[in-house]
Amino acid sequence: MLIIPAIDLKDGKCVRLIQGRMQDETVYSDDPEAVARRWAEAGARLLHVVDLDAAIQGTPRNQGCIRRIIRAAGVPVQVGGGMRDTRAVDACLAMGAHRVVVGTAAAQDLGFVRSTRAADVWPRTAGPGPPTSGRSTWDGRSKRPAPPR
Repeated sequence: MLIIPAIDLKDGKCVRLIQGRMQDETVYSDDPEAVARRWAEAGARLLHVVDLDAAIQGTPRNQGCIRRIIRAAGVPVQVGGGMRDTRAVDACLAMGAHRVVVGTAAAQDLGFVRSTRAADVWPRTAGPGPPTSGRSTWDGRSKRPAPPR
């Protein structure tokens, strides 16, 4: 079993949202790099970082913070949140992300994934991911995506 600690970022801080509501947050740290180092020191072999601002607004918002986490962590970092076009994915990979999670874009538009030829364009990120509940959250609601055609 691989346990992957998650660091959720909002306005450059580590937060936890109450029932996914952006206005109902608990700030755990204003030093995400230190949190990443602590997880790595505790034995994490991979970190999952989510740009919550980007997940809601649709474009990356915490790139500088994510870049610092990747440099500080000392373990691979996968990044999600706001990965809705090739530019966002490429930027994340260029800053050193081990892999990128494309959720909403894939769930809403399978053509986006097909059009990128993901296996050719993003070889470190392509392929099936771990099992999930089959649900995604966007527009503030949890939804089950339509099956692929």
